[in-house]
Amino acid sequence: MNIMNKKTSEQVNRYSVHRNGLPAMDVVNEILSVGGEKIVSANKLKIVFANLTKAQADVLKSRGCFIKCVDKVKLSIKPVCEISTMTRININKNFTCR
Repeated sequence: MNIMNKKTSEQVNRYSVHRNGLPAMDVVNEILSVGGEKIVSANKLKIVFANLTKAQADVLKSRGCFIKCVDKVKLSIKPVCEISTMTRININKNFTCR
């Protein structure tokens, strides 16, 4: 995803950023310190997405962050279990599936 920075006319890409052992909020602060924009945090995954220039990404790499350029985002959700039919419903108690 190539974007042009309106202020500096530099090429900006969308990156995923994480750092082992560091909470997402601390990664957000690292990104803000280098001037990253449009920051979105996936707190449970400890991954942060941001628009960064190549120079900003290199600074974060030098600080120990793992950086990956994001071309597209695809959400993949797999069901925990599949229920085909309900074979018995007990009206007096909670329903059960077999």
